[in-house]
Amino acid sequence: TKNANDRYLVFASSCVHSGTNADGNVEIYRFDRTNSNFVRITNTAASVTNSAPILDGSTTGQYVYFISNGNLTPSAPIFNADLSYEIFRQDVTNSTLTQRSNSSDDDYIGLDVSLNGNLDYAYERISRLNGLTSVGKRRVNTTAGAPDPEENLATGILVLGARLGLSGVVPIVNFLSTGNFLNTNADGNMEVWQGRVQ
Repeated sequence: TKNANDRYLVFASSCVHSGTNADGNVEIYRFDRTNSNFVRITNTAASVTNSAPILDGSTTGQYVYFISNGNLTPSAPIFNADLSYEIFRQDVTNSTLTQRSNSSDDDYIGLDVSLNGNLDYAYERISRLNGLTSVGKRRVNTTAGAPDPEENLATGILVLGARLGLSGVVPIVNFLSTGNFLNTNADGNMEVWQGRVQ
């Protein structure tokens, strides 16, 4: 993805873009198109899967969000001891990596961020217990070491494609689903839904 002024790009790759990548693992990178510099966000073992990188959308491209099953912050208050797929955020300006989610029964499979990635982000996840998928919104907690609070909007057999937007100043999450949430989709077709979150 790219940020608001197209200066920065973020992507996942198994190639060597910055430094070395002897194990050929898929790593997360941010590229500065102005000075052609790469910043390597992750440096993980071959057993770790890094995916779904996305920039915060601001003009500075300060925050890079991604999903990983690595224990990337082992000494932090929130860490990934069970190696589930969790959401991480790299503050490129301050060289700080934080784990934003911490679930033992779910795996996060997608995310989208607001123009100011310091605040809201939408998520998609799948339950390991029953295979149902969910979408909703999370907000970065300003209390250090505390998990981000979340508002789940929908859960069902096929709920996906969470995209964050605004209705005035109120965050909204658009998503796709075959669910019959409002008793308006009895035929079970894939439809576009929108949920308002405060």
